[in-house]
Amino acid sequence: MELRERKSHLAVEYLFQQAQKSEPVRNARICAGLLYKGELIATGFNRLKSHPFQKRFGKNEDAIFLHAEIDCFINALGSDPGILRDLPKCTLLVVRSKRNPAGWCKGLAKPCSGCQRAIAHFGINRVYYTSDEETLECL
Repeated sequence: MELRERKSHLAVEYLFQQAQKSEPVRNARICAGLLYKGELIATGFNRLKSHPFQKRFGKNEDAIFLHAEIDCFINALGSDPGILRDLPKCTLLVVRSKRNPAGWCKGLAKPCSGCQRAIAHFGINRVYYTSDEETLECL
């Protein structure tokens, strides 16, 4: 599926660049972003940091390290608690950067089952993620 808005494509490329700069977690460099009315309002990264919010939505008891999607929600709510009512109007973008012999490329960044529960909890209906084929997929 394609994102048609120019701002959305620019946001994906921005997240791709940010993921490259992030600290890898098990070789994964993932960045998530929330778009509201075409504007990027929050970003998040996978990190080797635990958080109670991640534990709540983790796919298992040991999955307590922050996933990019959860970190993005935490950052959005921390910067504007009023955004909670607007989250269902947001689009979530999840981008993975990985190295190949030619340099950086996009990789599969499909949200895990725990992150999918968090996405459903906040009522977000539009979720796009990168694939190994360098395309955007829709959840």
